Amino acid sequence: MTIRKRHGRCWEVLNEEGEVVAVFSRKQYAIMFIEDQNKKEEPHE
Repeated sequence: MTIRKRHGRCWEVLNEEGEVVAVFSRKQYAIMFIEDQNKKEEPHE
């Protein structure tokens, strides 16, 4: 996933296909969202 700045105030989170999956007012929120998504994808043992 990648973060892209949009319209000066918002941050978009893009998936591997380049689709916008979330929009946040702060980059920090976008980073936390990506970290949370990464945790869900990891197999728990």
